[in-house]
Amino acid sequence: MKVLLLENSRKKRIALHEELEEKKVKVTSCSSSDSFLSLVSEEKGFDKIVMNEEFWDKGRSIYSYFNVASKLADIPLITYNANENFSNICDRAANSSDQILHKPVDNSLIIEAVVHN
Repeated sequence: MKVLLLENSRKKRIALHEELEEKKVKVTSCSSSDSFLSLVSEEKGFDKIVMNEEFWDKGRSIYSYFNVASKLADIPLITYNANENFSNICDRAANSSDQILHKPVDNSLIIEAVVHN
């Protein structure tokens, strides 16, 4: 399985990356909108995207400008640290395999969502 991990916090990103790799998941991590945009444009074949909802919120205007949500339509999205009213990222139809993990969430729930769903 190949996963794209979007997390601003260096400590959390490293911890999730390492824990997922221990589960035999190939992880590509990014911490900035620039790297995310490059990965979405250049690299294909992600089985899932694991994203801190705050990551999306911070770059929402640039993602909208580049129509990123439509490029993610076919990739299941696991969104964590989401607010209670969050249902999906704007301009993207929900995928039947999407998962939303509302605040508060710890790493074990994220790992479980990636590996077992």
